[in-house]
Amino acid sequence: MKKTWLMMITVTVAMSASAAREQPGSATDECAVWQREADFARTVDTHDMAAFASFIDPTAVFNAGSTAPIRGRKAILEHWAGIVSGAPVKLLWRPHTVTIPVGGNVAFSAGPYTMINTKADATNRYLVGEFTTIWVRKDRNAQWLVSLDSGTDPRSVASEEEALGHLDEAPKTCSR
Repeated sequence: MKKTWLMMITVTVAMSASAAREQPGSATDECAVWQREADFARTVDTHDMAAFASFIDPTAVFNAGSTAPIRGRKAILEHWAGIVSGAPVKLLWRPHTVTIPVGGNVAFSAGPYTMINTKADATNRYLVGEFTTIWVRKDRNAQWLVSLDSGTDPRSVASEEEALGHLDEAPKTCSR
């Protein structure tokens, strides 16, 4: 009887260890989404529309949860063309939090964003807020794509230093 219990315990521990290694939502997966979000932001900073488009699911919705959602990659690209070009607004963002639930094919990321209006006569030159992105992938081997994107209404801050400091609320690398 003792041998049976010992064997059952050994098998249970081995199975638990194996499941833990394969568990979606691990720090490795979350850091992969963190990096994907950072790379997505870099496409805007470098004004690379083709790269920006490659991050967006064809059925994505931007301004999700608003009264004016933008539906579909084509409409999103048209709406974001000026932002990606950097004229007249420079948009920067950085992920702060990434969470992946069990199942591993949906991810939540959120963090600070900063908008700097480069027009000399801009009324609200420096704006800050928070974004939320929902990422999806078809399976564990597929690339993460933006499915839903939204953010808080921006608030004005006094200086570029304060606006850029808002980004520092998020780490520059995945901290997991």
